[in-house]
Amino acid sequence: MQKKFLLEKFAGFCGSLSQCDNVAIVHHNDADGISSAAITAKAVFKITGKKPVLVYGFNYRNKATEKKILEELPKKANKLIIVDLATDYYGRKLGKVDFMDAILIIDHHEFNLDLNSEKIVFIHPKFLSKKNSSAYPASKLCFDLFNRILDLQAADWIACIGIIGDNAKKHWLGFLKKTAQRNKTTIKEIEGLERMVSAVGVMQKEKFGEIFWVLFKAEKIRDCMEKKFLEIKTEFEKEEKRLEKEAKNGVEDFPRLELEIYNIKTNFPTIKSQIVNAISNKKPKKTIIIWEASGNNIRFSARRQDGKVHVNRLLEKAIEGIPNSNAGGHIPAAAGGIPKEYFKTFRKQLFEELEKIYGG
Repeated sequence: MQKKFLLEKFAGFCGSLSQCDNVAIVHHNDADGISSAAITAKAVFKITGKKPVLVYGFNYRNKATEKKILEELPKKANKLIIVDLATDYYGRKLGKVDFMDAILIIDHHEFNLDLNSEKIVFIHPKFLSKKNSSAYPASKLCFDLFNRILDLQAADWIACIGIIGDNAKKHWLGFLKKTAQRNKTTIKEIEGLERMVSAVGVMQKEKFGEIFWVLFKAEKIRDCMEKKFLEIKTEFEKEEKRLEKEAKNGVEDFPRLELEIYNIKTNFPTIKSQIVNAISNKKPKKTIIIWEASGNNIRFSARRQDGKVHVNRLLEKAIEGIPNSNAGGHIPAAAGGIPKEYFKTFRKQLFEELEKIYGG
């Protein structure tokens, strides 16, 4: 799709927004997703003078939240914006929201289905940039897009939360330095904010909605540093330190396949992302997988920083034929889940796929 045409479609969607519209935003429940949503909400408010009528944080295959969204959308909203949610999953749900007047999707996950149509505007880094989509977080994409048609410069620090949260700091170091300088702060302070945001999402996800409204209202970083959130960050860092130690003590190492598998036990399942990022950043030439048992399921996250193994494809191959399973993400970062009874099958297929790469 031509870049110029797509940017015109985006500008057309924004230009169609008015005070008469009721806009809903659905975002992924992580640092990048909530940052994307906050930037988008600020843009909507600048255009229409109204806050979004609905804002939903969403994790893939959360049937309860999905049902709630689809029930409430037709009652309260007529336009929908979806940010940082993979279209190959969520796109299949769009047929159920054909009552929307218009839909805007801004995402950076790999996709097979181009959803652009008369009613839907789908924007992806693939259409706009030569940069790898995994290195172009949705929050930065939202900022770049809306800042083309509005003055959203004051929200640049919010985009940095998503950049850091999606482990893309090295790809946007110049932007981070410039943003820190403009906001009279440091990258370290911005990183502290990202950790606070991520900590709330991991440790007390019921408060994640509060973080959204704090980001939406905030004019500067220090507006977000509330005591209750900082206390959650402290709790998060204690758990993170414990789990890093536990993971390293129980690692399975497969040198020939450049693979390390870690197992953790925690009451905070989404903390896996932070643990696997921390290990992978220290071992960029290793495929790192962390898994945990959660009820009747196994959840896992994978990372590989040098691109030799595409972990999204690796996990997709490893779950082939396993019922009620899911996997996907980016080339360097992916995640998924399977029923517990298929863990041996998952491991077998994982190793078979790696043997193809390494010549077993």
